[in-house]
Amino acid sequence: MQNRAIFTIGDLAKREPDCLQLLLGAWGETLWHFANGSDITAVKRLGEESIAQSIGNSTTTPRDLQNLEEVDHLCTGRECCGPASLSRA
Repeated sequence: MQNRAIFTIGDLAKREPDCLQLLLGAWGETLWHFANGSDITAVKRLGEESIAQSIGNSTTTPRDLQNLEEVDHLCTGRECCGPASLSRA
């Protein structure tokens, strides 16, 4: 965005949403709303919880796994994993 002279959130907020949408796609208008502090999310009462929109089961590793053996080692003892079936490209 630097080549469009957008360096700060303020620069982003000053742009027209349509121009940002052309530049960044659907995220352009979303970022414009964020930059201008507009949010249509309903205000929640203290202690009120959101209904879960999805439930997932994933693992984030501290580094990229390099081979199938590392994947198998990670999955050992976990019900969710079967044998690693990654393609060996």
